[in-house]
Amino acid sequence: MGLEYDEDNVYDTVFPFRVLRNVYHSDGGTYHVQMNLKAGMDQEYAEGVLDLLDGLGFVYPVPDTDPQLFKLRVQGLVDAWYRLWEQEVEHIPTAPENFDRFLERYIKSYLETERNSTIREMLVKDFFWGMKTLDLSEEDEFLDPSFKEFELRLEDRYESDRHAHEHVQEAMGFREEKGVEE
Repeated sequence: MGLEYDEDNVYDTVFPFRVLRNVYHSDGGTYHVQMNLKAGMDQEYAEGVLDLLDGLGFVYPVPDTDPQLFKLRVQGLVDAWYRLWEQEVEHIPTAPENFDRFLERYIKSYLETERNSTIREMLVKDFFWGMKTLDLSEEDEFLDPSFKEFELRLEDRYESDRHAHEHVQEAMGFREEKGVEE
């Protein structure tokens, strides 16, 4: 069947990210869209990953659906951002006001466009790269000074080929909303 997923490897492999992305894109859609069977996802395998993602708080089952549908729980991914960054740096700077909302918008933007990634890449590597490559001088009042120290401490650790700054811009509201419900 393939790799068995658990809490230790769910963040670092592509398949769980794809399942999350499909759940996000199929909001209000059908089970088959959610499972993305056309793209070759094994139904039983995807259901196992969904159960794990549900247990981690990243998705939740839609009541009274048969077959079972799921919705994305963005706050679960925001909570994971804090956990993953704590593992990376041991101390997270004081989050600015509305930072969770900013993270939610970043996550939605990322899931909207990125196809092949991992949860860790989305929440750690590409997030940091996006913050680093975006000129935030206009947004200094948004970021606590400790975030600048955070950036300086980590600036040589992460690089990415993605245009991650676009997701940070989206989260900051620099671009027009695409009709995504908050």
